[in-house]
Amino acid sequence: NKMRFSAFGYLNDSNVLRDGGVLRARQKFVGPMSPVPGKAAQTNGLNEWDPNTGQFIPNPDSKDAKATTDAFGITVQDSGVMNYLNKFGQITPGTYKSKDPVGELYYAALRYYRNLGNVPAWTDMTGANGTTKTTWIDGFPVITNWDDPIQYSCQRNFVLGIGDVYTHADRNVPGNSVTANEPAMPAEVTADKDVNAVTA
Repeated sequence: NKMRFSAFGYLNDSNVLRDGGVLRARQKFVGPMSPVPGKAAQTNGLNEWDPNTGQFIPNPDSKDAKATTDAFGITVQDSGVMNYLNKFGQITPGTYKSKDPVGELYYAALRYYRNLGNVPAWTDMTGANGTTKTTWIDGFPVITNWDDPIQYSCQRNFVLGIGDVYTHADRNVPGNSVTANEPAMPAEVTADKDVNAVTA
């Protein structure tokens, strides 16, 4: 009732040169009600389950699903934080991303908290055909127009990383100069002088 959630992941592209993280679900309340400071809770229009049946709603963030369909020409009918965690990798069965750039995924989450916006190179699908795009999108929104997830100056923020041991080429982050198995560092990342991963 008091926590908002978002979800980041990757494009389902196992090319070692595929960088970055992708916002799959914006930060929001996922339950039937949303708290309002100083007032009674209100009905949540983006709830992810039916309060009467308990069943998950397949496409609670339909605007982001439609925006992905419009931008990339691939129909997206699923959305939501919980649906993404439960169903990623099921649109193309048995096809899961390998060579996960987890350092860049974590940096993408930090960019979201800092309201810096998507890095277009991380969501770029130039040259991909319909089958490839379907695999990369993996049935869920690829959100390129980020909102600001911070609502209050006292807001506490947490990142929970879920992954495996197979991380590769994940160092295209501010402060790094090692270029092996990495594409050119995106200009948005180079321009971020407030973070230095090597110093940290």
